[in-house]
Amino acid sequence: MEFSKKKLPTEASNDLRVCPIDTVRPLIPMVAPVYVYLRRNAKFVGVKAPLDFFSAQELAKFRPYEMFYLPKCMDSCAPFTKAARSIRALLNWKPSDAQLGALPPAPFELSDAVLRLVGPLWGSGPAIEPFFTAIFATELCGPMSTDSVMNARDQSFDVYERALLRSSWAVFLALHLGYCDLSFLCDLRAKVFDSSVSGKYSQQPGSEMDELATHAILAIPSGKTRVMKGESWSSGSERVFEKLRARMDRVQSELIDRNAPMASVFGPGGFVDV
Repeated sequence: MEFSKKKLPTEASNDLRVCPIDTVRPLIPMVAPVYVYLRRNAKFVGVKAPLDFFSAQELAKFRPYEMFYLPKCMDSCAPFTKAARSIRALLNWKPSDAQLGALPPAPFELSDAVLRLVGPLWGSGPAIEPFFTAIFATELCGPMSTDSVMNARDQSFDVYERALLRSSWAVFLALHLGYCDLSFLCDLRAKVFDSSVSGKYSQQPGSEMDELATHAILAIPSGKTRVMKGESWSSGSERVFEKLRARMDRVQSELIDRNAPMASVFGPGGFVDV
């Protein structure tokens, strides 16, 4: 994803978050632009764009710098990563030794708990920027396969970024629909990602998840898609759109904080100047 400031002066250090390079995992999309400090030039230089990732070889190359630096706009991702961790914990719940014999939550209880966690992530409208759903889905599902992401990025960064946004959007909406099996969500993300990269997907009516996958691909035509709105499926007649409308009615009436500003990567608080 594009970012406006490719170089920063030394004075910017007070507004940067420090990240030891040894703590960065390969293949994880970055939550903000990543900089290294060039002592000889006395400036910070951008080395990785938001949503791009480091391969293991790239991390080894940068290890002599010891630290990466990220702008404080990365803090905007915190609600999304926190919600994703909470949902992951819910979906992976198993009774402890002290809870042996305890029954897992009923499907409708789990679906309700998940909706209460994802609903507040929407901004008033309802609307949400796909960048943040990509950060959310990565935190929930973990890194994608090396072959998939490397193949996509080798074709072009645009191909990779578009596939990442589309597949993450599919996972985010699937949670709204009550799909609460983590393995299923990871498989859905991989399917939409690979279909986006190859350009091979069906637009014929199929299963609910086929409809959702097709919607995710068509709804995000490029990596420059700025915002996704809850009204984007208002006129659709497919089953998946009917269910989404019902879920979003509840999100809008009960779960969105209308007084809270929508998280954005654009403008003064983000990394893209407008």
